[in-house]
Amino acid sequence: MVLSGKLARVAAAIVIPAAAFLVAIGPASAATDGGGAKGSLTCLLASSFTFTPPLSPGIGTTGVTQEVVTMGPAVLSGCTGSITVGSLPVSGTQTKATTIKIKALKHLPGGGKAAGGCPAFLGLNWPKFKPKYGWTTGATPDAKTKASVAKGGTWGADGSLFTLTFSGTARGSFAGSVAINAVFDSASSDAFHTCIGGSPGTISSAEFDSSLSTITFTPPA
Repeated sequence: MVLSGKLARVAAAIVIPAAAFLVAIGPASAATDGGGAKGSLTCLLASSFTFTPPLSPGIGTTGVTQEVVTMGPAVLSGCTGSITVGSLPVSGTQTKATTIKIKALKHLPGGGKAAGGCPAFLGLNWPKFKPKYGWTTGATPDAKTKASVAKGGTWGADGSLFTLTFSGTARGSFAGSVAINAVFDSASSDAFHTCIGGSPGTISSAEFDSSLSTITFTPPA
């Protein structure tokens, strides 16, 4: 049936908003469910930190406004888990290095600041940072995982090795929560011990022990 005049205009007014509504909800729905693989996943984590300025005994470097810590890019391997959608990745990578900026502390008379002092560094409240990960699952690339790691960071020990743990959230593939357990290798841990003890020398980088460090993604309950 052909409509004319006022009826045609009314019909068009109804159809066009309906079409616009369908276009609007399509992409939003895809973004909401995150896309990509789902389930729990744990991988070994090979990575490192570099420090600018280098960490040093005492209060560190004076006259700087911040300590810049660069993490990665990391390599993820030996992945295991329980996958409910998609495939278990063979491996993964942190798509690019992540920069973490930590404000200098007031140490000096008159409010002078310094950054990178080893004793204070192990008590710092780390700011939020946002690493991203890509996955190798065979012929078909999976969606990237975008992690948002919360403020904090908890130092600990695994025997004589220093550890640093973070937690946060993830979206995309393996959406849910994310936990990073960084275990520093023996050379880096020894350097931390020496620096905290006040011995001369600086630390420009620290390596993770790739056989002990892990990253874990857990779906929502």
